[in-house]
Amino acid sequence: GDTFWAVSGLPEPTADCALRICQFALRQQEAFAQLGSEPGGGSGSGDDWAGLALRVGCHSGPLVGGVIGSTQLSYEVFGETNEIAEEHEQAAPVGGVLASGQTVTHAGRAGQYFFAPHDTAVRRVPAFVVTRRAVPLPLRAPAELLGAAPDKHALLTPRHGTLAGQR
Repeated sequence: GDTFWAVSGLPEPTADCALRICQFALRQQEAFAQLGSEPGGGSGSGDDWAGLALRVGCHSGPLVGGVIGSTQLSYEVFGETNEIAEEHEQAAPVGGVLASGQTVTHAGRAGQYFFAPHDTAVRRVPAFVVTRRAVPLPLRAPAELLGAAPDKHALLTPRHGTLAGQR
């Protein structure tokens, strides 16, 4: 398939799970862009990756997760948070990271990212494009920047697409 999920704050919630998922999303974008810029020919070169980009959607909220299967085990997560993260991914600009207001509320406290309003609302709620600040804070920001209460689980779903926005 062309979709993968990454979850932060499972199985135990952490105070900075939304911050971590934004960091992961931006690092994935940077790594993918670097693949497309490597010169050369043949397998694994930039030529193989040219024209491909990721769209990433982030949302923070409650999840239910557990191991399923009897012969091929996998850890799965379920809930409306999945659906909302997927809708953010579908609305995200190609090559960009789009976050929900809940993720912005939790990750924004650290001051590590810019959250610019996006022209598309998801479920009639504003969405925000995530970019780095010029001088990022360490991933493990001090607790006073993150707030006292841990946020709910943050979920990320990127999907591959071309520069034209096709899957």
